[in-house]
Amino acid sequence: MVLGFTFALSVVTGSSSDWPGIQASKTDLNETLKQGGGRSTLSAGNRRLQGAMVVGEVALAMVLLVGAAC
Repeated sequence: MVLGFTFALSVVTGSSSDWPGIQASKTDLNETLKQGGGRSTLSAGNRRLQGAMVVGEVALAMVLLVGAAC
């Protein structure tokens, strides 16, 4: 029973992760790139948030690496 549940859960999880890829394959990339011709600019607040998220991601990666090494 547990094996069947685990198998069903892994199939559902694997299938749901394919959905964004299926949706992305339906878009016309050439047309999308033509429409977004200009560079996108971020406001100062968004740049600060993006920088903080990058710093947080690197810090979390370092914690995981150090934890895996011990």
